[in-house]
Amino acid sequence: MERGRKRDYFGQVVIHAAKKRRQRSSVKNKRSVRSKISKLKPPMRKRPTSKKYQQKRHDKPLAPLPSYHQGTHQKAYAAGYREGLYHGGEAIVEQLIPYGRMLPEVTVEALIQSGLMQHQADMLEIASSVQVAGEIRSAMDERRSFSLVRLGDGELLTLAYGTVISNTEAHELGAFLPYAGVPLPDVSVQSLLLNSIMKADYVGVPMSRRPEFQMLLFAVSKHYGWSLAQSRLTTSLINYQLHQHGLLLPMLANQRVLLIGNKAAEAADIMRKQGINVVGSVSPVRGFEDIERVIEQCRMYKFDICLIAAGVPAVVLCQRIASEDNKVAIDIGHLADQMIQESQQ
Repeated sequence: MERGRKRDYFGQVVIHAAKKRRQRSSVKNKRSVRSKISKLKPPMRKRPTSKKYQQKRHDKPLAPLPSYHQGTHQKAYAAGYREGLYHGGEAIVEQLIPYGRMLPEVTVEALIQSGLMQHQADMLEIASSVQVAGEIRSAMDERRSFSLVRLGDGELLTLAYGTVISNTEAHELGAFLPYAGVPLPDVSVQSLLLNSIMKADYVGVPMSRRPEFQMLLFAVSKHYGWSLAQSRLTTSLINYQLHQHGLLLPMLANQRVLLIGNKAAEAADIMRKQGINVVGSVSPVRGFEDIERVIEQCRMYKFDICLIAAGVPAVVLCQRIASEDNKVAIDIGHLADQMIQESQQ
């Protein structure tokens, strides 16, 4: 037990009255100091928490990045562009020039141009929109079959799958193919597609020499033994060109038109408003497994020309409808979507 401190009956330490007064005085002094300090500080505004205030916080758009960041990105892009341009041009010339020689005042473009002049005989003719439109009119006037198919990255990747590119690469590059109606992998689809391409009257091919377009086209044609020189070629954008050059609608005048594809009904309404005699529409088209049903349904209509927007299966549909039913069939692709968008503007 502690000594020198008085305790009560229950053993609790008895605090002297003077000490109690000192403790109370100390507490009061602390309170007075706090109040003086608080008076010196500016009053704090309470942030309202209403929904109205919270909504106003996001009214202003975020400020753009400082020009420093923009300049940094632009410089990095420009540096990468220059490096890529060098490796794709001058670096190749460096490797081909004999050691110890220079070739001043001759640009890469001039060298390429002079080289192309020597290969003019190897160049293939690409029919214009006017030529193709004339062929379509002649076929309709003579009541003979005519098919126009188009090859884009979807068709080329389908043919390249497991042949000129690996399965893994095909899946990475062709992730959109199931949407375009192609189940990967499917060797039977490749066979159907190639057969229709080789039998079509006109084949639209890409004009870009990017790896996924012409470079893939050349590799695919070589692998399957399909001679591009034996086919009548036009651009794969012929569908847009016929429309933009004002050739499509006049060509359809006084003809019975059938539309095929998932957007066929909408496109049919638009064309009817433009004075085109649309006798019917067939939709949907659920990929390659739906081709037979679509062809049978088409035979329920009397038509002169068929416009098809059905992804990769459109190639097979065009060629088969034209050859089996002696009709004109054109793959219009996403032109149907464009016509719908134009009507909504």
